Amino acid sequence: MWLVFLCMLIAFGIERHLQAKKSAAASQAITQAVSSLAHQDESHTYDLAYKSAWIAIRHDSVSSDAIEQMLTNHHSRAEVLLFKPIQEWTILLADELPDLSEPAEDDRLLMMLEDLSKIFGEVQYFANCRTVEYYAWVKYTEGKMQRAYSYVWETMLNEGEQTKSEEVHVPEYVSEGELLPDEELVLAIVQDWSILPEGLVLEKSIKTS
Repeated sequence: MWLVFLCMLIAFGIERHLQAKKSAAASQAITQAVSSLAHQDESHTYDLAYKSAWIAIRHDSVSSDAIEQMLTNHHSRAEVLLFKPIQEWTILLADELPDLSEPAEDDRLLMMLEDLSKIFGEVQYFANCRTVEYYAWVKYTEGKMQRAYSYVWETMLNEGEQTKSEEVHVPEYVSEGELLPDEELVLAIVQDWSILPEGLVLEKSIKTS
């Protein structure tokens, strides 16, 4: 009996170790991708749909002061790229933000999105990073979570009811009862929820100390 218990402990330890490595890889991949984009020439236009994670705000006048204050409130030292609005949406790209690849970090990011949503109304977060199989989509409205899903080789977070977009697209990606998302599923949801982050023009780079 003790041998079975010991084997279970070892298996649990290995699983936790592998999960930590997956989470770290996802966070590192996002940070590296964002950092490389953050130092492009000012005339450069940005396409963030792949190998990236971004925040979409349904507001065409997002104050950089509000973003900086939000980062300060949450003790984040991220560098944020604030892009010029497209239609009614403003896109934010940031390095070193908490993400949804590690359960311990979920609350930090979700609290930031909640605070932004209280200020601007509707806020969304997406991750689409095939290299480490990190995919996520989150929607907040008026400070309340509507939907939150994340995946890093397995489902990490699944809260709220599926949206109509998911009801349409997700069945194609379910195998033996398990959701196996990919880049195209994320982008299909992005297009239904908001706007593809393509052809973006930098408005301002915001750094917190």
